[in-house]
Formats: sequence, structure tokens, C-alpha cells
Amino acid sequence: MVLLMLVARVWIYSLLVIMTLTSCSLFNKNSEQEENLLGPVSKTYASQYDKVWRATQKAFVKYPIKINNIDSGIIETEDIKGLDVWSPPHKAKVKQPGLRYNFKITLIRGEKAGKPATEVIIEKHLRIAKSFFADDKRLPSDGLEEESLHYRIQRELTLERALDKAYEQGQN
Repeated sequence: MVLLMLVARVWIYSLLVIMTLTSCSLFNKNSEQEENLLGPVSKTYASQYDKVWRATQKAFVKYPIKINNIDSGIIETEDIKGLDVWSPPHKAKVKQPGLRYNFKITLIRGEKAGKPATEVIIEKHLRIAKSFFADDKRLPSDGLEEESLHYRIQRELTLERALDKAYEQGQN
């Protein structure tokens, strides 16, 4: 009987702690949660790491690169002001003062079904400066530029495979 009372007290205490913690988290939302930012866009390519690395570099040839480290699998761009590099094709290109963004690309080696595979994660950090003194405000990304970059990476890999196949046929 004493053991049953002890178990009941522990359950009631843990239930009260869980309710207290969740109720605090419901009312204390930080600004990043409220903005509902689009997370990183990732895609896995069934190809060797070095080939995906080269294809990623070719896809980002128009972007100013700040970090390009094959050993750690990280590519990071400089800040891009406004819509200097890319704008959605269905929208008019509008200059927006204070708008800037950069990309962080992470490549991860792996295997899929016993064959080499590489995952490419593209994160777009979009920010706008409200004023000279205020901190930048994070903006959500629509994901279109990230998807177009993944498309470019896939096209580069397809072209490289086709060239390798044509070279092999020419050797025979």
C-alpha cells in the first residue's frame, strides 16, 4: 500500500512538472518560432562525394564564396545584397533596401543501398535591416532558390555522367 502511494505521488509530481514546463513554453515564444522560418532544404544524390562537391561548386559559381572546405563539407557564401544574384521568375525584380542573405551548404558522405550517396543541405539566411541601429530581422525563405540550386546540382551530375559514358564508348 505504501509503495502504491509513493508511485501515485511520483506520477502526480511528474505530471505537475510537465504541465508547468509546457505551459511556460506556450506563452514564451521566441521571435524565430513566431516567424515560422523555412528550414534547410536537403536532397540526397546517389553519387560519390567528390562528384557532388564539384557539381555543387558549379551550381554556386555566380555566388561570392566565403568558405569552401571540402574536408569539412561546408560551402558558405558572402552576404548578397538585395536580389543581385537571383530573383524568382514569376515575380518582378524589385530593389529592397536593407535586404541581404547568404547560404550555408553542408555536404554529408554516406551510403544508400550499399552505393555511395551524398546529402546536400542548403540553408538560406535571409535578413532585412529595419534601420541603422536596429538588429536585422530574419525573414522566411520561400525555398525556390534552394530548389533551383538543387536542380542545378542534379543537372551537373547528369551531364557529368553522360560525358563519362560517352568517353567510355569512345574508348571502345
